[in-house]
Amino acid sequence: MSKRAFRLVNNPLVHTPNIPNGAPALDVIEAKHFLPAIDWAIDKARANIAAITANPDAPSFENTVEALEFADQDVSRIKCVLENLGLSYSTKALQKAEEKVLERVSAFANDVMFNKDLFERVKDVYDRRTSLTLTPEQTTLLERTYKNFTRSGVDLPQAMQDRLREIDRDLSALTTKFENNNTEAAGAYEKIIDDEAMLEGIPEREKKALAERADKAGHPGKWLISLAPPPITVLEYAENRDLREELYRAQFTNTADGGQYDNRDITLEIVRLRHEKAQILGFENHAEYIISDRMARKPETVMDMLEENRVAYMTAAKKEIDELSALALQRDGVTDIAPWDQRFYERLLKEQKHDVDIEETKAYFELGN
Repeated sequence: MSKRAFRLVNNPLVHTPNIPNGAPALDVIEAKHFLPAIDWAIDKARANIAAITANPDAPSFENTVEALEFADQDVSRIKCVLENLGLSYSTKALQKAEEKVLERVSAFANDVMFNKDLFERVKDVYDRRTSLTLTPEQTTLLERTYKNFTRSGVDLPQAMQDRLREIDRDLSALTTKFENNNTEAAGAYEKIIDDEAMLEGIPEREKKALAERADKAGHPGKWLISLAPPPITVLEYAENRDLREELYRAQFTNTADGGQYDNRDITLEIVRLRHEKAQILGFENHAEYIISDRMARKPETVMDMLEENRVAYMTAAKKEIDELSALALQRDGVTDIAPWDQRFYERLLKEQKHDVDIEETKAYFELGN
C-alpha cells in the first residue's frame, strides 16, 4: 500500500464515521488530514466532471447540470469543515493546512469554470430551457450554473483567463492571511491586571474566570483579559473607563498597529485585486460585480436602501443615544460618551428601565439547562 493510500485509509474526512446527519468527526479530525483529503476529493471531482464531458448522450438537465452540482460535493464538504474549524479552533497547523487547501480549491474551481467542453453542455441545456419540463428549483439551478460560467470568464481570451487564475490564487492566499492575522492578533493580546480595584463592577463569576486564565498563563494571583473570546462582560460591567477604552481600541486596532499582524497592506492589495478582476470580467468595480448577481442588481440600489434605513432609524437611534448620554452625565459626570461606553450604559439603562439585575438572571440560563 502506498503512503498516500495509507493516509486515506486512516483519514476520517475520507472514510467518514457513521454520525447522524453526516456530521464531521470533530473529535478525531486533525490538521494533517485535510491536505490528503482535499487532494482525494479534487481527484474524485475531476473524474466526475470528465465523465460528464465524455458522456456520448445528448446534454440533459440530469446528466449535465444535476451531475455537475454533485460532482464536487466532497470538496465542498471538506472545505466547509476546515473553514468552520478555522473560525472556532484555529491552530498554527490548521492555518497552514487552510492556506494549502484553499489554494488547491481555488485552482480547481478555475479549472471547472474555464472548461469549455463542460460549458458547452451546460449552454446546450440552457438554450433549450423553455422547451424542457423543469421544476422551479431545477430552473433556478440551471440559470445559476450557466451564469456562474459566464460570470467567471469562460469566453475570455486565454491570457485574461491566465490572469484571473493568478488573481484568484493571490486572493485566496491574501484572504487566508487576513483571517489568520485577525485570529493571531486576538490570541496574542494579553491585559494583565494585578490590582483588583481595576475590576470594580465586574461580576465575581467573570473575575474568577479571568483569575483562572491568568493562573494557566503563568500569572498566579492576577487577572488576565484577552480578546479571544471577546471581553464583552468586561465592557458591560467595568466601572474603570480607561480599561474599557483600552479593550475596545484593542479589538479594532490590533491588526492595524504596525505589528506583525498588521492587515492594512493586505487589505489594500485585496481591494486592488478584486477591482482588477471585476474589470477583466467587464464590470466597473467589485461592488458592481458582486451585486449584479443579487436581488439588488446594482450598488446604487443598495446605497438607496441604506439611506432609507438611515433616515428611518435616525430618530430612534438619537433617542437612545440621548438616554445613554443623560445617564452617563447624571451617574458619572461623563459629558463625552464614547463607543467604549455604549455597552456599559446600555446595560445600566436596561436594568434601570426594567428593574432587573441582568447578572442574576444568568443563573437561569446555564448551558446545562
